[in-house]
Amino acid sequence: MAGARVQVTLDGVPAAAPGQPAQLQLNATESDDGRSFFCSATLEVDGEFLHRNSSVQLRVLWSQN
Repeated sequence: MAGARVQVTLDGVPAAAPGQPAQLQLNATESDDGRSFFCSATLEVDGEFLHRNSSVQLRVLWSQN
């Protein structure tokens, strides 16, 4: 998510409006449990580039009835 005058894109696709978060919808199944995701972000401010990387492991909760 970014400030009101910043356009956020996710894989080249812009968010709905400036200042709004870019969202990714994921349909997961129990076989996706433990899958890792990696995110890399770059922000350019006055010709300077700031980078941020993050990773997360998906935990899928399901019930076996």
